[in-house]
Amino acid sequence: CPLNTFSSDGSGQLTNCTCILGHTGDDGTICNGCIAGTWKSVNGSASCSLCTPGKYSSVTASISEATCEECPAHTYSGDGSGLLINCTCNFGYSSPDGDGIECSACVSGTYKDV
Repeated sequence: CPLNTFSSDGSGQLTNCTCILGHTGDDGTICNGCIAGTWKSVNGSASCSLCTPGKYSSVTASISEATCEECPAHTYSGDGSGLLINCTCNFGYSSPDGDGIECSACVSGTYKDV
């Protein structure tokens, strides 16, 4: 079988080779690891699933949604976020470094709408 695939004992056809956990591709071909921000917990040719909004994962070839970590307090991210820096401050919060890792409420009399 090609890289990152497997088949049952006694299988005689290349198309019986399917992707292992954390990998995706067509049956009988080399399977690629799920990219950061995604995961796949089943064998076969199914697509990798996205981390949900508000979570991120820098792990590649992940086999579990558990690798999708919550963004820090007062931040959000879109679905499929692959880096902590994808977590940005919520409306009304800002980060002194602009990185979204430590967000605090805007100073009285100011606001942040993006």
